[in-house]
Amino acid sequence: MRVNAAVPGASWSSCFDRMPETHPDPGRFVRVLDARAPMNRVAEPIETAQAILWRASGESSFAAGSTLTAA
Repeated sequence: MRVNAAVPGASWSSCFDRMPETHPDPGRFVRVLDARAPMNRVAEPIETAQAILWRASGESSFAAGSTLTAA
């Protein structure tokens, strides 16, 4: 039996698209959000999806008892 987890971090979505517009300084809002992410930028949705698809695929067949953080 394999037990694994995928932990997605923040990724851009239609919800995030509107957030900077409501902030007094949209550029600063995005910079602060990016700075909080381990890769210094928020993920694109496809990047999170690819990490989860890999975890669910046979290519990760020897990964067991692990957590994949896609942040």
